[in-house]
Amino acid sequence: LAARLDRGQEAPPPRLKRPAPKPDPALFPERLSVTEIETLVRDPYSIYARHILGLEALEPIAVVPGAAERGSLIHKVLGDFSAAHPGALPADAETLLYAIAFDAFGPLQDQYPELYAEWFPRYERMAVAFLEWEASQRQGLHTIHAERSGKVTIPLGERTFTLSARADRIEARADGSYCIVDFKTGTPPSNRTVFAGFSPQLTLEAAMLMHGAFEGLKAASPPDLLYVYASGGREPFRPIPVKPPPGDARAVEAVVEEHWQRLRGLIARYMTGEAAYLSRPYPQYERAYNEYDHLARVLEWSLAGQGEAA
Repeated sequence: LAARLDRGQEAPPPRLKRPAPKPDPALFPERLSVTEIETLVRDPYSIYARHILGLEALEPIAVVPGAAERGSLIHKVLGDFSAAHPGALPADAETLLYAIAFDAFGPLQDQYPELYAEWFPRYERMAVAFLEWEASQRQGLHTIHAERSGKVTIPLGERTFTLSARADRIEARADGSYCIVDFKTGTPPSNRTVFAGFSPQLTLEAAMLMHGAFEGLKAASPPDLLYVYASGGREPFRPIPVKPPPGDARAVEAVVEEHWQRLRGLIARYMTGEAAYLSRPYPQYERAYNEYDHLARVLEWSLAGQGEAA
């Protein structure tokens, strides 16, 4: 014991530091989507791993469809319906929507009948509320542009950066204004998260629409922004307008411009090599899991290897 006291307490082994690679700035991707910009804000290391290291997760083998596939089915049904009927709501809208859904869900019924038995009734609950909403939403609309892709090139010194997007639905109104709609089968981001800049998908799509990024469409003023929760669950369908959260005096239009300017600054910092590709810099806004956590050794450098990163 005396000998141990003489030696003193041994220092604990050093903990790993949060990864913060700084590769050659020329390697920064010249094009990202609005959803990838959200990833760049929340977890830059994922962009580093995917676009600079070129690492992609292997396709899973013999995995039963899950929430992502269900979301894709709902998006396909609603997108196909809006694309086929972009103007006034048809008198037989219920029949037409059901036919589209029946075709979309057909392969699931054949291959996974137990999932079909669970998912299709949820879809039907959602569809009833969707058509009621459509009857009201289409009043005053000129046309609907469903699953519309767009891109805009941003000059940044000697380099350029291209921002791309695929909007679920852009509504052109008879008065010349617009509304961008994003359907979510999972929980949509809160207005506080949107205004804080950690879910900038719709605000950036709004800025893109104002810059003519969607061919044939250009908003003279900021469009309305709307998330639609379309789960078919206990609350089957709920429109959620993007609006200032309590205590935030900024208007949506101001936030759209702010996010556009912040995007330019963010991209410039990576293109000049100023910014590092940190892993989970804002853990309170990070998803519970992403496919590069093991590469970033999150469990080893986070507190006691448990929970969210510090």
